[in-house]
Amino acid sequence: MVRSPIINLEHVDVTRLGHAILRDVNWSVLPNEHWVILGENGCGKSSLVNAILGYLLPTSGRIEVLGEVLGETDMNLLRKRVALVTESIVYRFNKNLTGLEALVTGLRGHLNMWSPVTDEEAASVVKLAEQLDLTSMLGKTVDVLSSGERQRLFIARSLLSNPEIIILDEPCTGLDMRGREEVLRMLRSLCANGLQGESSRSIPIIMITHHVEEIPQGVNRCLLMKQGRIEHQGVIEQVLTEEHLEQMFRCRFHLVNDNGRWYAQSKE
Repeated sequence: MVRSPIINLEHVDVTRLGHAILRDVNWSVLPNEHWVILGENGCGKSSLVNAILGYLLPTSGRIEVLGEVLGETDMNLLRKRVALVTESIVYRFNKNLTGLEALVTGLRGHLNMWSPVTDEEAASVVKLAEQLDLTSMLGKTVDVLSSGERQRLFIARSLLSNPEIIILDEPCTGLDMRGREEVLRMLRSLCANGLQGESSRSIPIIMITHHVEEIPQGVNRCLLMKQGRIEHQGVIEQVLTEEHLEQMFRCRFHLVNDNGRWYAQSKE
């Protein structure tokens, strides 16, 4: 059975003030695929995501997300079907809220609380927190959580809107080793098991990073970008190679795949 892509880009170019940001991008994401987008700073990773979400309009080409063609659909409705976790959301958030209240804002689609938590909302939040091992955070205010705990809370918050795709923009930035491993463990579980419950389902994950050590186990596809172009894409074991990393970063690497966890060290 042929599966339709949930994301499909065809010959997408983005040019601003004469500068090419994305160049002839062709990319498809199928259900049950989990992707990492890897490349140097400024190579176009975040611009690609912004184009998918309609925040960066293409100069040419076609973008289809969840069966909707950008430019022919209501983007406000479409964005509700795609969860985006970025550092900017964390900075803008009211950190005096408790973990419980922070998660409820994910149900309501706001960054603050304007009315008390209802019993129904609390039940939904506690159920998810139990599944993701976050119950110890529910009674604490966001400002006292560690950076790793905070990031896990915000990933969980994004799930409460029942998204069909999750996009994570450098989720391990600024985390210490323990915080990074806790986030990667959470993402590994989501890749392997999805969301469990009455309507268990897998949720495709797209993750941006420029460190191979931040790729969680369970990510099975890789896209390598350089200067606005996709240089390589496909099954992660075939794409993430020492030769390709040398092309991308202009440095020779020793690359190790330890049962789905990746590590790179310069040979120079």
